[in-house]
Amino acid sequence: MEFTQEFIEQYKLSDEQVKGIIDSTNEQVAELKKTWDGKANSDAESILQGAIKYTQTQTGFSLEREQGEKAGDYFTRFSDNYLTSQKSDLKQAKLDYEEKMKGVKGNETLSAEYEALKVKNDDLLQKYADYDEIKADADKAKAYGEELSGLKLEVSFNSIKPQFPDTVNKYEAKALWDEFKNGVLSKNTIELVDNVPMAVDKENKHKVVKLEDLLDKNEPLSKLLEGRQQKGTGSKSVPMVDIDGLPFKVPENADGKTRSTIIKEHLTKIGISQTSPEYATKFAELNKKIQVGKTQLA
Repeated sequence: MEFTQEFIEQYKLSDEQVKGIIDSTNEQVAELKKTWDGKANSDAESILQGAIKYTQTQTGFSLEREQGEKAGDYFTRFSDNYLTSQKSDLKQAKLDYEEKMKGVKGNETLSAEYEALKVKNDDLLQKYADYDEIKADADKAKAYGEELSGLKLEVSFNSIKPQFPDTVNKYEAKALWDEFKNGVLSKNTIELVDNVPMAVDKENKHKVVKLEDLLDKNEPLSKLLEGRQQKGTGSKSVPMVDIDGLPFKVPENADGKTRSTIIKEHLTKIGISQTSPEYATKFAELNKKIQVGKTQLA
């Protein structure tokens, strides 16, 4: 949440009042977001664990899920191990039967054991026949896992996507952003480490870089984020001035709306979103520096 300078001046709000209102609002938004994200992850995991437990119950075959293992990978591994186990049991049952039958015929005890083995063999054959259905369920689970993976990528990139200035051509911005994403994904996989999106090199898993750092090093997007301060076709660029203590230049005679825009763009670029607890404090500090700096330059 943010207030324009005009709004602050109109209602005669002090810096402390602005900061208090923004801090309170941002804390509530951040808490709600945290609750929603946690519930979504919890619900998804509960569904997957339920599917795993149901599959194990129906097949009578138990296989522990490894720490951090994706659901799709687990079901693929489960189906492969289950089929191997059933084939092994079937082979052993056949060997047991053939051993019992060697040199013995008509024995009542043996006949009873034979019937028991036959029932076991039929049961194994039935489970083997159900394998296709189990495999189909595993494929569905794998597809669901891939869908979750795609959602993770979208959330990761959107969390660092900068707010381009209004003066930037939106088609150019989209093309450069898509080029950046495709370039990253061609060489890396994306993982969340403590909720921070990280790029993991496909050829060297020990080479891990923050996704945000890759964005900062992307020259085409960095240039685009500098903005194009123009007021119409054929007009001259607005003069930009340096102000002590600011890491960016400010348009000369910038009004409240312009100040809000460039401050928000800067904070977004360095990874401080509007839902961050730091956002309000940083915004107020930068806004005050611009106002003081403009007075000194006047």
